[in-house]
Amino acid sequence: MAHLMKSTRGATGGLTRHYERFKNEKDEYIKFGNQEINIKKLI
Repeated sequence: MAHLMKSTRGATGGLTRHYERFKNEKDEYIKFGNQEINIKKLI
């Protein structure tokens, strides 16, 4: 089921970084809040 959420144009960049598991300059995944990303499940 799709999720529909209203957001502003300015929030779009932050949302796409969150949903795409964005990497920073050091090629490390950015953590959002206290969420731990299991790298083994991404490969």
